[in-house]
Amino acid sequence: MCPLLKPSYFGFNQFIYYEGDEVKDIQFLIEGKASFVLPSFRNCAYIEIDKGDQFGLVDIIGSTQMIGVEIDEWFSK
Repeated sequence: MCPLLKPSYFGFNQFIYYEGDEVKDIQFLIEGKASFVLPSFRNCAYIEIDKGDQFGLVDIIGSTQMIGVEIDEWFSK
């Protein structure tokens, strides 16, 4: 496995990211399920993430635009 990949473990009903977090990782879901939720609507799931899916890349790009950093500059850090 690539030495830059590091496993993370999250429990049932545990948040991976919170609204407003700067996303710095791409997550690969290898077991279980995850969802994007709306906290203002009692954590109602609006996007389901299944085993084998990845997420975070679009959020990284959005985070860089929100703080005014070019994507090339972000990757160089």
